[in-house]
Amino acid sequence: MCDNALFQPLYNPAYFGLLEGLEAKSHYPSPQVFKQYKNKEKSGTEFNPYKNDVYGLGMTILAAAQLRHADDAYDYKNKKVRQEIVDGSLRNLKARYSEGFVEAIRVLLSPEEAGRPSFIDLDEEIKAFRSDIRAQAVSL
Repeated sequence: MCDNALFQPLYNPAYFGLLEGLEAKSHYPSPQVFKQYKNKEKSGTEFNPYKNDVYGLGMTILAAAQLRHADDAYDYKNKKVRQEIVDGSLRNLKARYSEGFVEAIRVLLSPEEAGRPSFIDLDEEIKAFRSDIRAQAVSL
């Protein structure tokens, strides 16, 4: 995940680095960000920066679950997410984690923005578990 200012070219030179094909290992951009970069659109936003951050959250959780970075899921030269790598990584997680956990990551990593939840949606999903989480934390 990263600050939305990353995608504002006037504020962050990393934006231009991505345009030039440099690897940006400090964040996990969504497919829509790469589409914008591939078209070298230096102004305007054709992606939802919040849903981009949800994608970044999904990639961060994927990396943590794999116990390694998820940079291999990106083709920086051709400016695209290698969805086959993401899908393979999710399949591999099924050997170690519950189906529900893997499916939650899969939803966060939906290639299409419309299929990805917003942070408000995520908050609503988590509300049901808050009291259980608090109760477990107190008992520790």
